[in-house]
Amino acid sequence: MKLVRTALFAPGSKERVMAKALESGAHAVILDLEDSVPIAAKAEARALVARAIDSASALPAVSRPVVTVRTNGAATGLLADDLTAVVRKGLDAIFLPKVESVEQMTGTASLLDRLEAALHRIMAQDQMAALEVEIREAMVYGAPKEMGALYSRTFQMRDVIKAEQDKARKKRDDESWQRKEKERLLNERQAYLLATFLFLLYLWILLGLLSRIGK
Repeated sequence: MKLVRTALFAPGSKERVMAKALESGAHAVILDLEDSVPIAAKAEARALVARAIDSASALPAVSRPVVTVRTNGAATGLLADDLTAVVRKGLDAIFLPKVESVEQMTGTASLLDRLEAALHRIMAQDQMAALEVEIREAMVYGAPKEMGALYSRTFQMRDVIKAEQDKARKKRDDESWQRKEKERLLNERQAYLLATFLFLLYLWILLGLLSRIGK
């Protein structure tokens, strides 16, 4: 990540302004989907911001700024659509505004993990498809000395895809275990409270009976 000394905000609904910001020489550009975009323009702005990120990813590394998107807050109900639109190659960071709870932050992080895992799988599959084209061309035009390298790269990409699939599967299993563990702890807490209540009720009845006997 580059050292950021200057940062520009650009409204996500203004395509020309975003383009100028990305070429301005600023160390970071924050493409805004929140306050600068009216509700009626949110969907169009997501598409424009996605296109701006694609343009930024094509810039030379030395001149490319750190690309950040300020999304709408988690409480607005717009965040999932924002992230689905902008998580792509070329995005460096998400600026999440108006966080009101830890759950909003962890929920956003979980959604980002899933979107990024899906993105990596798509990128790996695209690279695999490109390698298959190279192999077919090599077979058609006859380049035996290149075949070994092509096959090697193909198997490497296969391993990358498998690793991403295994990672996504493990994450799903971990999330399922965490959910079950939370449910178990909640059930134990409820059972403890119920047992405590019944014990106190028993004591109250017993003390009432003893006081009547004493009279």
